[in-house]
Amino acid sequence: MKTLTIYNDPDTPNPCDWGEWEFHSFNSNHINFKHPEELGIQRDGSSSDIGLASKLRWNTAFVCSCYMHGNTVWSLMGEGPQCRWDSCTVAGLLVWTGKPKELSEDPKTRKEIARGFLEDYTKWCNGTVYGFMIEDEDTLEGPSRGGYFDEEAMFEDIREELHGVDPEDVEVTGEADWLCQYHKWEPEKETVEG
Repeated sequence: MKTLTIYNDPDTPNPCDWGEWEFHSFNSNHINFKHPEELGIQRDGSSSDIGLASKLRWNTAFVCSCYMHGNTVWSLMGEGPQCRWDSCTVAGLLVWTGKPKELSEDPKTRKEIARGFLEDYTKWCNGTVYGFMIEDEDTLEGPSRGGYFDEEAMFEDIREELHGVDPEDVEVTGEADWLCQYHKWEPEKETVEG
């Protein structure tokens, strides 16, 4: 019998700590707060700073919007949920600190990469980053991995780890075991052709 434990992973580092993106929130309650005036950001999202204005134009910096109602959703300016009470159009700044070519040659691709970063950052802010552990009753040890921002990628790894194991021989536990309702975790049974 194996035990599959699916858990929230609070030890996952902030995505800003392991890449070339620098993120500043304009909300003084946030740890990464910086006043927009310090960065040269105007109320309409434009910049009075020539260097930052150039980065905004070439998609190596982005003004971000934020929706906060229970959870937080960060998005590129004007995208994401919009609500006159719970949204702020000019709420933060995302800046690529590496060389522009390292991000991408294409400004449209740069924008897509920034959207992906904000999706991960939103998941990290809301604590929706997961991990799993598989234990065997005989060894009490097995694979354990965390830091999954992509639930489907986690379940692909789970299926790989449980390949050939009868689903009836796996007990699912953990604070995030409910994810199994939305993702097919069970390994496909091997078929014998005859």
